[in-house]
Amino acid sequence: MGGALRDQILGRAPVPDEWDIATSARPDDVMKIFPRCVPTGIAHGTVTVLLDDHKAEVTTFRQEGGYTDARHPDSVKFLGSIEEDLARRDFTINAMAYDPLAGHFVDPYGGMEDLKSRLVKTVGDPAVRFGEDGLRPLRGARFVAVLGFRMERATFEAMEGVLQSFLMVSAERKRDEIIKMMKAEKPSLGWEILRKARYIKGIFPEMVKMVGAPGGELHKYDVWNHSIMACDFCPGAWQVRLAALLHDIGKPFVEADQPESEVEASYDEDGEPAQETRKTFYRHQQAGSEIVQRWMERMRFSNEDIRLVARLIEHHMVLYSPEWSDAAVRRFIGRVGEDLLDDLFTLVESDIKARGTAQEALSLLNELKSRARGEMKKEVALAIKDLAVGGLDIMKHLSLDPGPLIGRILRGLLDRVIEDPSLNRRETLLRLAGEIKEKEQ
Repeated sequence: MGGALRDQILGRAPVPDEWDIATSARPDDVMKIFPRCVPTGIAHGTVTVLLDDHKAEVTTFRQEGGYTDARHPDSVKFLGSIEEDLARRDFTINAMAYDPLAGHFVDPYGGMEDLKSRLVKTVGDPAVRFGEDGLRPLRGARFVAVLGFRMERATFEAMEGVLQSFLMVSAERKRDEIIKMMKAEKPSLGWEILRKARYIKGIFPEMVKMVGAPGGELHKYDVWNHSIMACDFCPGAWQVRLAALLHDIGKPFVEADQPESEVEASYDEDGEPAQETRKTFYRHQQAGSEIVQRWMERMRFSNEDIRLVARLIEHHMVLYSPEWSDAAVRRFIGRVGEDLLDDLFTLVESDIKARGTAQEALSLLNELKSRARGEMKKEVALAIKDLAVGGLDIMKHLSLDPGPLIGRILRGLLDRVIEDPSLNRRETLLRLAGEIKEKEQ
């Protein structure tokens, strides 16, 4: 029953890893029948049955009382009918059941018809369903995105009226739904539902400023539409797609802080900021990275995911020129990090495609990709860890104690080696370390 059955009907999942099973048997009876069980929600009638490498949640037919906390039922009453049990489900497409032994299909709320119509619709009164669990509006938006469906008008119209229940939902539950939505073919379908229903402010308030904000001279669309298009264009992992969605969130926050004449820096042949060339949103990538990092921390994303998304946003302004020297390409790789490069190129490509203009930038990006990969194949030093000497070598050779000076010397050595890879030899670097020490002291 539920989502596993829905996906089987749609042909989306040949063998779902998790099945939701409903039964008239009480939890104690289920645990007597199956020796390997976990009482995951026994107070609400749910037991997880473990069979070989599979698991299934087995829940006794039940009816639920009020939802004071907008998530958990205040009371549970066990029932004897699958039809009554399905009445408490969120959406009709999740309120179907199948008895494989009897070959009996149960669909009391028209879920099959809504699947055919590609419609997300609540079971019964949407205001009541949403009031029972404040997460359900976000789940509905996620189903729209993941399934490529549309939301029934009455269901959509009820969303705004239950926003307060949504605000009571924990950050972790919202986060998990967002991650699932970011794996859809077109996450923009779900984000547009959330925008129109005014739910963005209950998820990530800073995103509201993206709507209608100008994207700049190279952009055909406002920041919101550009960003959701970039997200759809992005074929990467959900973390990269989230970075694509939020890469320009800093623009509305820096626009008011910069003079009208502020312009964007191009990069010279060494890959460093050079002359000012056109109006833009100066340092919006740094501002955006900080905004997104704070939000992801509030939403309890893992430290690893936070770091990846923040770094992608911080480095997404790749302004390559064919005049770059090989050393400039190596500096670019070192600045970004080899580990980030492929994901960053994926993000930048989706950013370019979503501009609606300047498609010639794709050829420049492809040239940079080729040159960067060529430099990495040479196995030249691109980071301090690649140097032929380390901090301990320098301390011993120069009779220095640990401290900031060691880091400055190592960075100075890396700059020299990036410019001339042939210098990356132990004896040469120790000699150069002495020269850098004299200049630093």
